[in-house]
Amino acid sequence: MRIKGVLRIEAKTTKNRSFSVTLDMVEKIEQAAATGAELPVIAIDFISLQGKVLKSICVCPRYVLDEIVRER
Repeated sequence: MRIKGVLRIEAKTTKNRSFSVTLDMVEKIEQAAATGAELPVIAIDFISLQGKVLKSICVCPRYVLDEIVRER
């Protein structure tokens, strides 16, 4: 998913109670975001066995939060 010129989002879903974010995943989304001058985000939906979203979270590099705070 992409908000052109703003965010590059890698969406993941899991029926498990945990999800591992790897350095490789972070570096991959960072590289993709850099080509469009966008901020990288990994969005994770935890879903029930029936497919209902139980919780949605986002993971991003620290500099993304710094950028958001700086723009306020």
